[in-house]
Amino acid sequence: GMRAVISRGLAMDGENGKQRRLDEAFEEIERWKNNDRLSFMLAPHAIYTCDTDYLMEIISLAKSNNLGINIHLSESRFEVSEAMKNYGKTPTGYLDSIGLFDVKTLAAHCVHMTDDDIDILARKGVSVAANPKSNLKLGNGTAPIAKLLDKGVNICMGTDSAASNNSLNLFSDMNYTALLHKGANEDAACVSAYDVLKFATVNGASALGINSGKIQVGANADIILLDLDVPQFCPRGNLISALSYSANGSEVDTVIINGKTVMRKKELLTVDEE
Repeated sequence: GMRAVISRGLAMDGENGKQRRLDEAFEEIERWKNNDRLSFMLAPHAIYTCDTDYLMEIISLAKSNNLGINIHLSESRFEVSEAMKNYGKTPTGYLDSIGLFDVKTLAAHCVHMTDDDIDILARKGVSVAANPKSNLKLGNGTAPIAKLLDKGVNICMGTDSAASNNSLNLFSDMNYTALLHKGANEDAACVSAYDVLKFATVNGASALGINSGKIQVGANADIILLDLDVPQFCPRGNLISALSYSANGSEVDTVIINGKTVMRKKELLTVDEE
């Protein structure tokens, strides 16, 4: 009963591999196009695994099929230096120059960004998925979340893969995000608990193009209920702060997706747990 936005990873894997991955992506789209909980994006992995011709083909397919694009961007210094060597531009500048950001784009990481890069993302309405634990684990650095926020870039939360994060726990990444940037910027007011709550809810929904992440008339009834009767929520002075600084995910008690309860009091209702 889960809602998901599916994006099959696309990368250069020989001529046959390129087409095979695209075929797999569109086979999935065709198979599940009538499921109102599933939607799709195209996902060229990164500029170092997809050449210009392949990216241009994906951009064209995204436009003709009204699909968004999900791509890794400026994750490492090596990626940036290779882009400067090969294209004379940063990865962001290069993707802008070939028109990728003319498609609704969700860019993962965005760690090594110039001020011009940030201006491009803001101007083009690109959303950024922050992956702080992955960036730390791989030694890639810290994304300039405060600068991105100041420029009005839509920021949401990611975990990256099991290989580069391990826990895939969104609450844990919320906690890291709420703390990391305060320390990096030496500013206790930087990237607030409320900012992080928005990253994990309404901003993420906006980045994915789904009408969720908020409780209001007309929005999808995608809601989690948390058990507050746990030590980490005591005292209950500020529950938004508790969600960003104290919660670990175990507090999630009930899950409602599209108005249907799929977990109640930690019991899954849509599968045989045994």
